[in-house]
Amino acid sequence: MKCISVFLVLVLTVMYSCNNAPEQGSGIDSMPLAPDTSVSPMKINPDTSAPVPTGDNSMTSLDWNGTYKGVVPCADCEGIETILTINLDKTYTLTTKYLGKKDAKLNTSSGSFTWSADGSTITLGGIKNAPSQYKVGENRLFQLNMKGEMITSQLAPKYILEKQPGGTTVSDAPISDTYWKLTELLGKPVDTAVKRKEMFLQFDKESGRVTGSGGCNAISGTYTAEANGKITMSKMISTRMACPAMQDESAFLQALSKVNTYIVTGNKLQLTTGKMAPLLVFEAVKK
Repeated sequence: MKCISVFLVLVLTVMYSCNNAPEQGSGIDSMPLAPDTSVSPMKINPDTSAPVPTGDNSMTSLDWNGTYKGVVPCADCEGIETILTINLDKTYTLTTKYLGKKDAKLNTSSGSFTWSADGSTITLGGIKNAPSQYKVGENRLFQLNMKGEMITSQLAPKYILEKQPGGTTVSDAPISDTYWKLTELLGKPVDTAVKRKEMFLQFDKESGRVTGSGGCNAISGTYTAEANGKITMSKMISTRMACPAMQDESAFLQALSKVNTYIVTGNKLQLTTGKMAPLLVFEAVKK
């Protein structure tokens, strides 16, 4: 009988100890976790889920639009003369020529380019089997290798394209003494189906005067164009005839009053306001 009593006491003692033991890990779970501040938050583009560049970067801080030129190394020629023009509307024109070859020809391609997520690099669309990425610096473009990486060999300085004054090259039509036919007005092609005079501008370097037509009325005034791409037009006047489709002429004149920058690329002239998209686009025409 005494043995049974001792046994019952032992069983009750074990059961009481199990029921009142603290839950494993309860002390840790009840403590608040400190916030993780080791990683800074990054703004995400809701449309593409890609990081949106913020703060100062090449895309937002540099005067990057214009024409860049250089001669990059070539495996079987003296070098590849490379001329790349990048425009505010994110279009480009790339011209290359293999120097030292008898049958060397100019190779020209054009299209649109995109910026990297951090706003430091551009990628030329439509380029295949050739370098298509450039890191944008102050008045310089650094050609990247086929993997999109900076070239770090001893030849690295030869993969730099330097920005040309005024955004032009030797082969570009001069802004002065050229007949410039308007082809785009505020981002839209000029409607050639409308019966009117041709809309154009001409800049006379000797007299410092600009003349042209808004499609109905004659335009004239004075201008100054600097090598760095800055242009000023003042004292602009026009005749006052009434014609059909006057809204285009009014938009043309208003755009001219806002222009302060010019870019000449080949036979194309763009008139813009700072880094904004082109207000007016012209094409050089032989007269």
